[in-house]
Amino acid sequence: MNTTNVNEMATSRQLFALWLAGGKAHDYRNDNLTKEQASNLLDQFNKKSGYLKSAKKVSEKNEQAKKGLAEELEDYLVAHFDEFFESVTKSMKMKSVVEVESRGGGISWRWNLVEVESRGETHRYAFIGCGCSISWFTYRKNNKKADELAEAAHKLMRGKIERMFVNKFTKEEQAYYRSIGCPLEAIYSQDYGINSKLYSLVVRFAKEKGINMDYETHLD
Repeated sequence: MNTTNVNEMATSRQLFALWLAGGKAHDYRNDNLTKEQASNLLDQFNKKSGYLKSAKKVSEKNEQAKKGLAEELEDYLVAHFDEFFESVTKSMKMKSVVEVESRGGGISWRWNLVEVESRGETHRYAFIGCGCSISWFTYRKNNKKADELAEAAHKLMRGKIERMFVNKFTKEEQAYYRSIGCPLEAIYSQDYGINSKLYSLVVRFAKEKGINMDYETHLD
């Protein structure tokens, strides 16, 4: 309220609102209330009746209705991020080494060992996770809602959700994964288990919204 008007007399609208809020038990027209006093009394009535809580709930529902599909998906993925990250840690427990031999070619895998080194003509690189993969959403071409949702999902996956994923690790941990040749960003974008979980969350959200879409993930 404008402080320059607090000493002005209450308006007829305020007094009528007070009469209604008080159950019509008292006529406030002869009480010489100021605008500020009338406003404070209305607040007290509203708090006592629970009107403010009801108004807040209505406001929240209206705000939710105003949100677009992309914003709702963002809220959903953030709310389920811990579920996603739990799946991430399972994938990241799988560790291996890729050996590339310069002479004669060929690539070999050794599981349950992580180190990076060069010995003669054999180069060894760390590999974290259960395999590189490629994922995509599947839906009818004329499904505009699914198309909108898929576009929003890709933006979130490559933006906010990826940043949340990286930030779950300390600076030292981030540096470690870079030092072994397997940065967190690469793990996040390529791992089969991580991709599957992230895409499945988006599809789960879609089904809750009545949008018909699915996804596929394949080892690359």
